[in-house]
Amino acid sequence: ALKIPGPPGSASHYTKHCRMCEAGDGRVWIIGGDWSAPGGENTGHQETYSFDPNHPTGDWRQETPYCGTVENPAHWHTDEAGVVWDAKRGIFWKLAGTEYGPDDACLAAGTSVKAKVITLDPVSKTWTVPAGFSQERFGYCTNGVLDPQTDQIIQIVDTAAKHLDLTTGQWTSYPLPTGAMRFNAWVTRIDRDLYWLDRNERLERYNLDSHRLTDLGVWPHGTIDGGWAMAMPFAVGGRLLTIWPTSGPGFPRLAATYETTAGRWEKIDQGDGWGNAGAVLRDGRVLLMG
Repeated sequence: ALKIPGPPGSASHYTKHCRMCEAGDGRVWIIGGDWSAPGGENTGHQETYSFDPNHPTGDWRQETPYCGTVENPAHWHTDEAGVVWDAKRGIFWKLAGTEYGPDDACLAAGTSVKAKVITLDPVSKTWTVPAGFSQERFGYCTNGVLDPQTDQIIQIVDTAAKHLDLTTGQWTSYPLPTGAMRFNAWVTRIDRDLYWLDRNERLERYNLDSHRLTDLGVWPHGTIDGGWAMAMPFAVGGRLLTIWPTSGPGFPRLAATYETTAGRWEKIDQGDGWGNAGAVLRDGRVLLMG
């Protein structure tokens, strides 16, 4: 466990929907989500942070400020967002999901921007709205997944899989069967398939080439509450490590693995770890934060 020291060096209590991505140097960046900080509780803060998962105290840093500059404005108040690390270009992509006010002094001064698609350079620590990109807006969305083979980012919403072509800057939408809500799901990729659990805790598989959706049934812990939370699948090796999002140590901890080739679930002991957001590091460790 790494202590979260709080502002100004890190995000603070009540964190949720945080998007964590490992950069090329191994530091993990928090880009988008809710946390407590000066200016409001749980309001989609505009600053970004990073930490070193191998440092004994985390070596937390605030990487970009609440307001940017007119030339490189910060990304305006986003909560759920799609964030991926693009090793090819050495940048983070952020695709805005839900957004919260207020239209504050940063926006009025042009030092924040309501872009749908924006990039963040971890070296220069500057935001950039890429020229020629469609700024289509569709609100609630999932964490976003990079497909290096096609050079696309995919976001899942309730009714469609949205593909953003990073070369052309244009979106293509593929409809999904209607049913339980999906927009707050955690999505992960194994080979040419995306996996997530919907609001009824049913595991769904979406093929990136055929664009077909397959219902793989309810996870072994059953339907929890039918509410906002749904179990989070993380790709570890060729299987899914699936963890119920837990906001504190006093709440239930439920986990299971899913063998994608055999189609077999197994309940596992989650141990001491808990969190309501996460990421898989390149060395195979899973980070949880809550």
